[in-house]
Amino acid sequence: MDIFDVLTLIGGLCLFLFGMNLMGDALERSAGSKLEIMIG
Repeated sequence: MDIFDVLTLIGGLCLFLFGMNLMGDALERSAGSKLEIMIG
């Protein structure tokens, strides 16, 4: 396992976490108001 493999692993992990964050924000924007109405 050389340095290129380590950098590829770190890059893939960062891309995955960025995608999860983006998806979470989009879900919060699309369903946030409906969820607040249901809870309240």
